[in-house]
Amino acid sequence: MYSLILTSLLSLPVFPLNPTDRDTLNSNNFHITAGISSPSDLASGGPEFTFKYELLFYHPIVIRTGVEYNRGRVTKISFPKGDIYGITTSAEILYYRGTDHLMGFIGMGVVYNQSYLNLDGDVADSLFAADNISDVYLQGNAGYRFIFGLRKSRLWSFEIRMTDIRSNLVYQRNLGAYRYSIQRVGVRLSDFRVTLGYLIEL
Repeated sequence: MYSLILTSLLSLPVFPLNPTDRDTLNSNNFHITAGISSPSDLASGGPEFTFKYELLFYHPIVIRTGVEYNRGRVTKISFPKGDIYGITTSAEILYYRGTDHLMGFIGMGVVYNQSYLNLDGDVADSLFAADNISDVYLQGNAGYRFIFGLRKSRLWSFEIRMTDIRSNLVYQRNLGAYRYSIQRVGVRLSDFRVTLGYLIEL
């Protein structure tokens, strides 16, 4: 991982001798992106949409916060089938180099994911009939992320993000008389995402 980060840093576009004269970022940006995520241990890949706010903290450091929405489908044999929807909030630090024409950046940050599982009707009925399982849900959890990207003409962005999140799939079993038991199964929501974006100066 460290060799990948170092290689990415060394391969960033050539930057001018005085980069602040040709700064490639505005002081404040609203950043909208759309893309696709790779499959995780739990679900298939799917589309994602993000809304981010960026602040040029100190050249060439950018602080970014964002909210992401993504969806997929649980198709693994070992888990109940259904649709999965995720909301992820993030706080990231970016380091960039480049010119007005083209710049590159790397970054890292922390994320918090809350995913919602919508089981297929026949699957939910089968779980309740066979094992008295009344609910299946995912616990929210924190994780971390590495970011690599390019920007062109201060308007367009291309990003690759690698996220690692560990969570639990929780089975709630009805035991009757207002009693229930909980079973937790560890899952990884880690994925690899590719997005295209558009930046709006604030």
